[in-house]
Amino acid sequence: MNNIQQRPENLDTSIHNIDTGRKPIRCLSSYMMTGLMTFRNPYGNEDQAQTWNNLKSLIPLKKVLVEIALPLVTVIALVEKIVYTTLWTLSLFLYPITKKPKEFMAKMVQSSNFSIVWSLFALPCNFIFTDAPTHESTMRYGINQVFGCKLFERAEDTSYVNDKWQRSKDLNVTDQEVQHDATAVTLIIDDVFTEEIYGDDLEAKIGEFLDSDVNMILDVLEQTIRLYASGKHKAEPIPGFFTEATARGIRQIRTSEENIDHGQQIKGLAFEESQKGRLAKEIFQKANTALGEKYPNL
Repeated sequence: MNNIQQRPENLDTSIHNIDTGRKPIRCLSSYMMTGLMTFRNPYGNEDQAQTWNNLKSLIPLKKVLVEIALPLVTVIALVEKIVYTTLWTLSLFLYPITKKPKEFMAKMVQSSNFSIVWSLFALPCNFIFTDAPTHESTMRYGINQVFGCKLFERAEDTSYVNDKWQRSKDLNVTDQEVQHDATAVTLIIDDVFTEEIYGDDLEAKIGEFLDSDVNMILDVLEQTIRLYASGKHKAEPIPGFFTEATARGIRQIRTSEENIDHGQQIKGLAFEESQKGRLAKEIFQKANTALGEKYPNL
């Protein structure tokens, strides 16, 4: 992680990928997107929500209002992009004295650029997903994972997502949920970490999981969902440790035509599960401990 956060010298005068070493800098339209996504989510903000919003009957109306507001955010983000790009250009005159204005404006340009993508991406997805990411960093990471690219990756956003995952490990689960732990941990160890799935890279993948690598944790979530959606556990009941949205997605895949590729949908479910699945996170922590005991030399 420390390597990611180091800023290469050859990027010092670029408008892209400047790492300020602080929490992600965001523009106005980015904060507006956070407000809209928090407003339409049944569980509210991804960093604070724990229980379903009591006003469930208003959720469809909220999504309609958000759908109307999203084009406005896109326009605001476009205006911000023009303004911040102009200010970034002007800040170059101050570069011999201080580079801070240029770096700050570069981050604002990056954020406004992504807010355009975020708002356009949210337009068709608003009515599809139960809960949507509410933070720019989470959304950047999610899009990169779903489409298998690093186009929107920034060091500070990666740090934010990793730190949030680490903090989520401290969440507790209720006594009613604990009954699912043993089944889930056994599933992860016996059915996911196999040569059939990871081949000759099995030991390396176990090592990455034990190191709490975020990409590896998402991959294990993806493999677990795939096992129940279209794999060896397809005919079995869907475990209670999955969120309602993930369980619904699994049922949808189970009833669809077999020749359809659900890879992208499963990736999206895995990412959403990683954000909202409190029990899943607790189970993965226990699986990490169990794997560490089973493979002490890795």
